[in-house]
Amino acid sequence: MHNPRASVTSGATADALELPSLLSLYAQFGATDVGRERLRCLAPAISRDEIDLRQRQIRDTQKVLEDGALVPSQEEPLLPLLTGLAGGELAVDGRHLLRLATVLRITRQAVEKVRSTSTEVPDLEALLADLPDTEPLRRRIAKSLDKRGRVRDDASPQLVKLRRQAHRVRDGLYKLLRQTVSDHSEHFSEDTVSLKDGRLTLLLEARARDQVGGLVHGRSGTGRNLHFEPLAAVEGNNRLQETLAEEEAERRRILTELIREAQAALPEIEAHFEALGRLDLLQAVSRFAELTASTLPEMGRGEGLRLIAARHPLLDPSLAALREQALGQRGHEQPVVPLDLELDSERRILVITGPNAGGKTVALKTVGLLALAAQCGLPIPVAAGSRLPRFESVMAMVGDEQDLLADQSTFSARLMRLREAWEVAGPASLILL
Repeated sequence: MHNPRASVTSGATADALELPSLLSLYAQFGATDVGRERLRCLAPAISRDEIDLRQRQIRDTQKVLEDGALVPSQEEPLLPLLTGLAGGELAVDGRHLLRLATVLRITRQAVEKVRSTSTEVPDLEALLADLPDTEPLRRRIAKSLDKRGRVRDDASPQLVKLRRQAHRVRDGLYKLLRQTVSDHSEHFSEDTVSLKDGRLTLLLEARARDQVGGLVHGRSGTGRNLHFEPLAAVEGNNRLQETLAEEEAERRRILTELIREAQAALPEIEAHFEALGRLDLLQAVSRFAELTASTLPEMGRGEGLRLIAARHPLLDPSLAALREQALGQRGHEQPVVPLDLELDSERRILVITGPNAGGKTVALKTVGLLALAAQCGLPIPVAAGSRLPRFESVMAMVGDEQDLLADQSTFSARLMRLREAWEVAGPASLILL
């Protein structure tokens, strides 16, 4: 009797069929780290409804992409934002909030693009239908922070007031200091006003220290001049420092409020990240399909399996550069011989024989990998008319099963895998040995 399974396949089978490598190739088309991570974690679905939904969403996405990208490319990582927001104020700064605003802008624009498309895309609309409204938060971030993530000078009326006050005090100090130089020009080597320890000072010749009343804040690099603050400037410098301190406190208050507002909206933000990841996944899959001439096969209609002109996606010569980028090696670069295979209720078992290097393992892996990819809802490199059953379990044992870390010999490891094949075998199983 067939044993129910929580997933279509085991990790050992997924690795044997190189599903993680295939998903890493798809991830190269992701526009964000959110989408790339979601692609790498994609798992085959068992539910017919889930597989159908994934395929319909891809078809909708392909229609929308005819008018341009849904998710623009983002070089900055976005995933750390969620960790930062959950970790407290110290884990988030203005640059993080700018990236958050970018995510909220992308999802808002995606909603608008999907709603305004000239063709019907009901499954994409359903995906975005319940997206929470975070536009007030996005607008406040955009209004409060500049392009570097610093609080803008006009972020609040109080900040505007303090900025003006600081300008007035600073202008008054410059005027006073220049007048001091004019009145005692014989003691100042130049009329430059410099900032020393947050206070506006002049360069007084060291030999004239006792000729002008004021405070010394250290020597210049040459030692011939002193950073000198005239007594008449002390009160103004004190006011300037107090004003700048109040200004900095106001900036911290504004940034802290923004961070707390974002933290309070974390569930809504997570929903937007979920939508962004799904949209990016669908866009990446669609672009991969276009490059490899892949199609969505018929799924679960009858028990038959029919692959027409099937190609192993990890052997496609057009993906050599992509494989080098994603997997560290270019792999196969010669033309691929397509595979035609048909099994039905009358012929459910196929034995492949032949010499070494004759393509037996490639044929097995092609069938298994395409079956898993199809149940992930992905387009696969086959010709139109190809059909795959909806498998409840896929098990593959190809190559050396030896596991030295687990202290298993090749023979015992193969016995363990054969036991797995026996346990999962059933009318809706694909077993590749």
